[in-house]
Parts: sequence; C-alpha cells; structure tokens
Amino acid sequence: MVFEYTPETVGEHESKWLFRIPSEKIQQQFLVIGKVDEPNIMFEHGKVKFGPLLINGHNTETVKLINQEHIPFAFNFSKESVRGSSDYGDSLQVNPMSGVVPALGDLPIEITFMPKYELTYNYNLLCNIKRKARPLLLNIKGEGYKIHHSVKLMELPPVEAQSTQPTNINFGDFFINEKKSKTIVLTNNGEFNFDFVWKRAVNKYVTITPETGSIKTGSEVQIEINYLPIAEHELKNYKATLSIVSGPRYEFMLNAKARRPGVKLNQSVFDFGPCFVTSNPTPIKKMLYITNVDKQALTIETNFEKKPFLDFQVTPGEVIMPTP
Repeated sequence: MVFEYTPETVGEHESKWLFRIPSEKIQQQFLVIGKVDEPNIMFEHGKVKFGPLLINGHNTETVKLINQEHIPFAFNFSKESVRGSSDYGDSLQVNPMSGVVPALGDLPIEITFMPKYELTYNYNLLCNIKRKARPLLLNIKGEGYKIHHSVKLMELPPVEAQSTQPTNINFGDFFINEKKSKTIVLTNNGEFNFDFVWKRAVNKYVTITPETGSIKTGSEVQIEINYLPIAEHELKNYKATLSIVSGPRYEFMLNAKARRPGVKLNQSVFDFGPCFVTSNPTPIKKMLYITNVDKQALTIETNFEKKPFLDFQVTPGEVIMPTP
C-alpha cells in the first residue's frame, strides 16, 4: 500500500483514510500529513538603480541569485517582464535568461541598461524558480536622457549648425597679415553637463579657442576661429569637427584666400651717393612712387623710425586708391 503526495500549494496538508477488511471485521484509520516549504532562493538585493544614462549608452550591474538549499534549482526570467512597457523599446538585457542555481551556491546575473528613449524606466523582473509557487521579483529603475544643446555660427543673422550636414565658413579674399575671426556659440539647454572637443588637421594659420572644455547646464561658451596667414595661402574646404562627447558631431568647412596686395614701386634701392658734411646741410631728397595696381584701396604704413640723418615721411593709415 503506497500513498503518493503531490502538493500544488505551499503549507500543511492532511488526508484521512479508512482501511477495512470486512471478512475479518478489521478496520484501521490512517491520517496522512504533509508539509510543503518553498525553496529558500533569493536575489542578493531586490532593487537595482541605474540613475541617469545617456541615450544609446550602456551600463551593467550584477545581481547574485542565491540558493540556500541542498539541491540545485532551475530558473528562468519572464521575457515579457524584461521587455517592460511598450514605450521602453529594447532597453534592458538580462544574462543569463535561464539556467540552474547550484546547491548551496549562487549565480551572477548581469543586468544591462541601454536606454533608447528620453524617459524614466521602471521594470519588475519576474524570475520563475522550479518548485517555487511564486516568482522572485527584481525591480530595475533607470533614466534615459539626451544632450539638449545648440550650436550657432554668429553671422548676420546667426546660422544654426546641423549635425546632418556641414556648415560653411567663408572668410573671403583678403591680404596677408590680416586677421579674420568667426565666433561659434555652444549652449547647454539641458539638465546635465557635457564636454566638447575639436578635431582638425594641423594648420599653422588657423587657431580655435578653446579647443576643449566642459559646459555646465544653462550656460554657454563662445568659441573663436581665427585665421591669420603671414604668407599667400588658401583654405579650401578645410574641415574642423566639433564633437559633443557621447553626442553628435558638427562639421565646419573653412574657405579663404589670402594674397599679397597689388603694389608697384618705382624702385626698391635708393643711392644718395657721396654727400658733403656741412654745418647746415641741404637735404637731398629721393622720391618713392607707390602705385596701387590692385582692385581695391590699400592702406600703407611703415615701421621706420626717424634718424638724425634720414627721414621717411609716410602718413600712418594713408589710403592709396586703385589706378584707373
């Protein structure tokens, strides 16, 4: 005679039986008692808080699944609970999704958070344990955010730079030793600080200030792009890239042409020859003729300092108009 006990609920169970042999006038009562305890399996802790994380970034935390029983137990996570709300997208991964927890041991579970949208995430992961009536619950919280900012080239009117296409900066045609500048304003409109960095090929005539930095929330930084050629030089689609760390990139294409002014001198050497030294000398004069053969007006200056024996009279800032 065998009694088989297959409980479906946790707790104590009783069953009364009466055994009879009528021909022998024998009867015997039996009381069958059974008790069911849930397996002592638990998570190391019941909550994981990832905090704010940049969209498309990722962060991983490890939680141990602990088995305090003397036999191993199989487990599996509910796929629906890992998927969470339909608004979350594929923003959470659990590894492994199923397996066996060894007897009197533990198994590390990796939880990876990869926010796809800018919102607050709240998951309640359900982990089903074999022979356990109710699943284990693991709460996961996180927040996805993106960098809110603007990049403007300060022209008239200002030009809003786009990460999807290059922004052209044209310094125009001008003479060497002239300095041309453009200003770019980078503004942080979001709730989190972010860093930026410029990347470009080396060019000794182009400077960007600052090339790296950090912008606090609600503030802005003015970036100066300066071009100061001291020889004839041409910028042709010179690329400078502004990268927001963990964010978008903005390409700027610089164009310019620096040339020498069109000036013609009647001569470049003046020989005054032998001169008598007298107490009251008569000045000997030579004429320098400067002809503007350029298409635009020119301004002339000199760094000559007057000497007791030599003078070179040039009005500072004197303008020479183009020759007709």
